[in-house]
Amino acid sequence: MDDSLQSDLIQFYPTDRLSIASDDTVVNNTHEMRTSSQSSYESTQTANQSNSLPAISPAVGDIFESLTNQIRDTFHMVTQQNAANLSMMEDRFQNQITQLKEEIFNLREILINKSLNLITFNLKDQKLLLQKLKL
Repeated sequence: MDDSLQSDLIQFYPTDRLSIASDDTVVNNTHEMRTSSQSSYESTQTANQSNSLPAISPAVGDIFESLTNQIRDTFHMVTQQNAANLSMMEDRFQNQITQLKEEIFNLREILINKSLNLITFNLKDQKLLLQKLKL
């Protein structure tokens, strides 16, 4: 196996396209993360207020949202890159399969021609033998 192809296979495992998350999955996961972060922030605020602790700055909520957006964007970008890499690998495999089919066809043709030549040679040889026997 080609070394670069083998490293591609190792680097981009899994190769199953179904394992790549769809945009809907990314959006759903992002929404869940944002909701979870917001709930955590609100419950911490409530707990701090009831315990007379200073409230968490509203900037923390903004940081949570910013981080969530960055995670979503990064995940989306990596997902697209993996899909593109898988597509390139699939194209390489298809090209290799096509080349192998052509080689098999050519080898079959060579084998058929050699077999025909051998049969023809044997027939000529048998004709000569028959002619000698007739003499």
